[in-house]
Amino acid sequence: SLAVGAPMKVTRFLLLILLLLPAMGFAQNPKMLRVGLVPTAPFVNAPTDAKPGISIELWRAIVDANAWACTYTDYKSTDEALKALIGDKIDVVVGATSINKKRRAEVDFSQPFFRAGLQIMISEVRPHTFDAVWESLTDPAHLTIFGVLVVVVIVLCVFVTLFERKHNPDFPKTWQDGFAESFYYVAALMFTGKSVYKGFPGVIGRLTMIIWMVAGVFFVAYITSSITSVMTVQRLKGNINGPDDLAGRTIGDIEGTTSMEYLSEHGIQHIDYKDIPSAVADLVPPKGGTPKIEALIYDAPLLEYYDNQHQKIPITEVGPIFQPENYGFAVRKGSDLREPIDESLLFLLESGFIQKLGEKYLGLVFKR
Repeated sequence: SLAVGAPMKVTRFLLLILLLLPAMGFAQNPKMLRVGLVPTAPFVNAPTDAKPGISIELWRAIVDANAWACTYTDYKSTDEALKALIGDKIDVVVGATSINKKRRAEVDFSQPFFRAGLQIMISEVRPHTFDAVWESLTDPAHLTIFGVLVVVVIVLCVFVTLFERKHNPDFPKTWQDGFAESFYYVAALMFTGKSVYKGFPGVIGRLTMIIWMVAGVFFVAYITSSITSVMTVQRLKGNINGPDDLAGRTIGDIEGTTSMEYLSEHGIQHIDYKDIPSAVADLVPPKGGTPKIEALIYDAPLLEYYDNQHQKIPITEVGPIFQPENYGFAVRKGSDLREPIDESLLFLLESGFIQKLGEKYLGLVFKR
């Protein structure tokens, strides 16, 4: 009986140990997750960067809180990483992943941890060509004034021609030559305030000359101020100031992102780039080069971060943030990772950890 009883006792003891192992916390190895990374500074920085990035630091905090272990794979774009997620090649996507309706139909997202949206970057190098000035000066409001002034000049030329033909025997006899001579008199007096033409005799004649000179001063002042104001507006305002100005232009975007989707949905001609530096190289080419795109559309915090890190490049962001979207961690539909990720995010948000990350990487940009 002892021979039979001993194995029974050993079996019961082993069963008891197996039941107690989970409660003791070492029944199994830490959960191993396959993580897809999408390099997108400042959320996922390059390995050589001193700071790993907002999303990386946040994800590491979540991993530590849940005692997980991870393997990492880099992907060229968010769309490529999401396809790998759907294909069960990875378990979660970490980056600056925008949450939108189209993506939510294919994958699940954690609760948002960053508020974002699209914005427009343009070149600050905007030469004032004659065509740009001419286009602004041919505005209907300007044309009306110019038309009135041209009529005044023509009337004066005709009046001078008639008067001189009657009272000046040395004045050209043909209408063509006479009108040309009169135009010289009128133009000289209007544009310079001086003329070899002595004018009309008598009080009425002198009053006519005064009106003539005042009209000339007004004409010159109006032309000068119009051109100056047009060039100032062109310099300060530029041609693209918001999403309503994109139609009919060639715009850059980053492939595999919501910026590409936005341009495609709105029928705007666009060129897809792999990253911001390659797009900026075509937006602000080397001196003497011709820009291939007139603006770049991408996530606002990413454009602002790049601009702040490359202040010597003549680029700036214009217009409002549109197409508002939030960033989150992507997991497969029905994944059991979503709940622990959300619980960790709530704790990290309430503890101020996420706010400190934003201030560390983006400063005041994060607080806007």
